[in-house]
Amino acid sequence: MDVVGGTRTRARVLVVDDNKQICSLIRIMLGRRGFDVTDVCDGPAAIATASDDFDVILLDLGLPGMNGLEVCRRLRGEPETASLPVIMLTGRAHPEDVRDGLRAGASEFLVKPFLEAELLAAIQRVSRSRLP
Repeated sequence: MDVVGGTRTRARVLVVDDNKQICSLIRIMLGRRGFDVTDVCDGPAAIATASDDFDVILLDLGLPGMNGLEVCRRLRGEPETASLPVIMLTGRAHPEDVRDGLRAGASEFLVKPFLEAELLAAIQRVSRSRLP
């Protein structure tokens, strides 16, 4: 994390996806835009890693150990992460999946495959007040 005068200068993103190729792609996309990206590959690791030190979480629905809906519900239930923006980023595009994701507390819902511009716009929409 880059810190200048006690203030963080790079926005932090937590990517939660069991597909390492997706994690690498997002790391490259966001890294070249100046984001600090951390990734984990399952639901329990997401819960253990998430904190208000992050500006946004990109969360897949289909995760080992605990699905993305349950991860999102648990994050919303903890004071430290209750207001942390969560973008569901998943291959599931059924209206019920979108509805369930938003009901679980997701701030946005993006479907894979996604465009870099869509991802960046979603991050800006949900985390505008948190980004440096």
